[in-house]
Amino acid sequence: MFCTYCGGELREGSEFCTKCGQKISPEYIPQPAVPAGENRSAGVGYAEPSFQIRCVGCNEIIGDEAHPVNNCPYCGRVQGLNIAVAPDSPGGYTGQTVMPGNYGGAGYNNSHGSGNSTGRKSRESYGGVGKRMAIATACFVIAAFAFIMAGITGFVKDEFVHEEIIWPQSGLSQMIPGMNGPGEIYRDGSDTFSADIYEISKSDYATYVEQCKSGGFDVDVVKDYDSFYAYNAEGYKLTLDYYDYSDELSIRLTAPIAMRKITLADKGLGGLLPELPSDMGYIETETESYMNFYLGEVTKEQYDEFVTSCISNGFDYEYSRSGDYFYGDNGDGVSLTVQYVGNNTIEIMLSD
Repeated sequence: MFCTYCGGELREGSEFCTKCGQKISPEYIPQPAVPAGENRSAGVGYAEPSFQIRCVGCNEIIGDEAHPVNNCPYCGRVQGLNIAVAPDSPGGYTGQTVMPGNYGGAGYNNSHGSGNSTGRKSRESYGGVGKRMAIATACFVIAAFAFIMAGITGFVKDEFVHEEIIWPQSGLSQMIPGMNGPGEIYRDGSDTFSADIYEISKSDYATYVEQCKSGGFDVDVVKDYDSFYAYNAEGYKLTLDYYDYSDELSIRLTAPIAMRKITLADKGLGGLLPELPSDMGYIETETESYMNFYLGEVTKEQYDEFVTSCISNGFDYEYSRSGDYFYGDNGDGVSLTVQYVGNNTIEIMLSD
């Protein structure tokens, strides 16, 4: 049987529609098909629920966890917060409050708290709303973030527009091919030239590398996909780094290290090394616990022999040796790094 007002299905024995609350004409009231004395909410096809729900008006049991209602079928009262009761205690309240029946449609499980046998909230009344709120919040956050990033991107584009550079007519920059276009020159002195050039394609970078090699930077060349360094005959070192993601080329040109005769003390960190392959060098840093210096006039063969002597001299604990690089420890906490940096020069670092 269905309600003549809203079309909702009528429960047997209902005097009011549980969906719209309209009073049902007597001739349309379905009669209970259950034995007298049984609970009026347990009609045909109803299984005994774990918790039942009482009307907030007349206190009749009007539903259960699986079958909540909007309106009481006996007094027509619109339901707010109901009281759930245990089936075996029809006269005693459990004190458990539940959400309004069927406010979100049939199939609600409105029980929660300690009286709920599962201890879980309804997926529709809580989880469904929570998920919708979470999704809406996430969409709002994503949209706001996209808006902010678009503004920042526009600001960066507007504020950081690189000007066209004028290639210097003096300094170290004269030793390499000049470049035109947007960029920045940071330094152009007698010992260092550094600059960043923008809007450079990968093919432009490759062409520039070949121009530099043709211009004399072809000694001890090291080249890979996006970097290049080499020396010229006078010992000047050119380093090029290409950044594919930003179409940017970084250029650095440095003058040779000014070397002179050096002597290391027999005590301290220097005393742990074997005989040096050269006495021409440059001491950059020397303290009680750290030393960093360069040696010139050292061939690659002499570098290899020196590394072998270092291993024999005690730096053989967890050491690593490959190509132009060596690292080792002497077991007493002193580490040694030796690297062939090109142009007959090695760099030595000791650390305690």
